[in-house]
Amino acid sequence: MVREARSGLSEKEADAAWTSGGGLTVEGLQIEVRQHFNSRARTRQRPAHGLSHREIEIAELVAAGMTSRAIADKLFLSERTVETHLTHIMTKLGFSSRAQVAAWIAEQHRASAPEV
Repeated sequence: MVREARSGLSEKEADAAWTSGGGLTVEGLQIEVRQHFNSRARTRQRPAHGLSHREIEIAELVAAGMTSRAIADKLFLSERTVETHLTHIMTKLGFSSRAQVAAWIAEQHRASAPEV
């Protein structure tokens, strides 16, 4: 059973869980495991538009008016990596400019904002 539980985690995660779980009851451990796997499943799902979470993050920063260099510095990425993400974003959304990405983000915010 321990082997099965560890198989769904990285070695670092499994070691941390093993160390911190010493005082847990069986029921408490089951709750922790369910919560962990539910949160991992949610983070793997992609929104309907097909952008990854990193691509959405970069699109948000583009919409905020940041340059690729500034985004790279903020996210500890290379400028080339940011440009690659931008290319993927524009391809997935059928856009050809950063301005279109920024406008799309603004529309997403308007669509998800509660009506007053």
